[in-house]
Amino acid sequence: MNNTTLPNAINSKQLIFTKGQNAPLISHFRLNEFDCKCSYDDCTHTPIDFRVLIALNRLRDVLGIALIITSAYRCIRHNIDVGGVLNPISKHTKGMAVDIIIPLGNADIFIQLCRQYFPVVIPYLDKNFVHCQFN
Repeated sequence: MNNTTLPNAINSKQLIFTKGQNAPLISHFRLNEFDCKCSYDDCTHTPIDFRVLIALNRLRDVLGIALIITSAYRCIRHNIDVGGVLNPISKHTKGMAVDIIIPLGNADIFIQLCRQYFPVVIPYLDKNFVHCQFN
């Protein structure tokens, strides 16, 4: 890791990085995969829960194929824009949730695997993704 990929802050459960860095984070994922997808000027940082990183990396190792994250961190305004949960506030706004495209193959097996690594897994089969989160 070089100086451009060092976190801006670390607390007991998460890293906080400057948004927009296309640098390796852990073996299978890059920093910008976790960024909010908004274009708001004041959305400049990305918090990522350590547990999400560990669970995703383990899931990727078991599957042996790339995982596509469609949504990870969301600023509160972007969460509202995309119709995210507001009460209680979405775990996406705390860097504690990810939405992952269901890979080709058996969706049931993929969902079962997700449940081995994440305590909350909500399949959206009609949209071909799984929401995974920590509380």
